[in-house]
Amino acid sequence: GQRRDDFAEEEGGHVSSGGHVSLGVFAEGLKARKRARDLNRTTGTPSPEDCSKVKIMCEGAFRSMRDSYLIDCREEAIFHRSCTRLRDLLDETQDACTESFHRCKGQATEGTFWQRLGLRR
Repeated sequence: GQRRDDFAEEEGGHVSSGGHVSLGVFAEGLKARKRARDLNRTTGTPSPEDCSKVKIMCEGAFRSMRDSYLIDCREEAIFHRSCTRLRDLLDETQDACTESFHRCKGQATEGTFWQRLGLRR
């Protein structure tokens, strides 16, 4: 048969290409990444309120993206466009959030959320 995994179609709020990743998962990840990047661009010390908001958004988005990746992107589906995009967004969000956690702590990020989940060494 012909390979169709290069064609993604929107079906009921999902990007369909074999791996069915909800558009809501992408939206949550993009929102957390943007909030973390915005915090990282600010000058001076971020407020505890801003740090708390970013931390909550990052942790929630990470859980959603991780769960979706583990459930929706198994076996051959990991090579589908939506799964590749999700993996890239997960990495970008992780980097932005880790930097924001570092700025908020004002110290090395030993034992960050990402490290506790075994994703960073």
